[in-house]
Amino acid sequence: MDRKKVVRIVFIAFVIIIFSFIGYKVLFKRKTAGLFDEKDNIEVAVQVVNFKPITLTKKYIGNITPINSVSVLPFVSGFIDKVLVKGGQNVKVGDTLFLIRQAKYKANMDAAYAHLKKF
Repeated sequence: MDRKKVVRIVFIAFVIIIFSFIGYKVLFKRKTAGLFDEKDNIEVAVQVVNFKPITLTKKYIGNITPINSVSVLPFVSGFIDKVLVKGGQNVKVGDTLFLIRQAKYKANMDAAYAHLKKF
């Protein structure tokens, strides 16, 4: 290519860029014309963010069904005087769970002992 052709191509490209820039400015002004003046103040609402720790909790209503259950039956009848275990507590064989009111049983034992002494 000779030098004249290169100069023409560069000149044409430069002219195209200049006209594109001018056309863009004209179109941009038409689109934004009448929206606001430079003297107008634009108000913006600002909210301060406060950080604080939160704990997420959820409450549900439900029933709990045990996997294993045991029926506790006394050898003798009577009124319970004291409960020695708490709900859900682990117990072993031979642990005392309840105390039955003993006045009636002591009286029966004293009577049986007195009857035994007669002989």
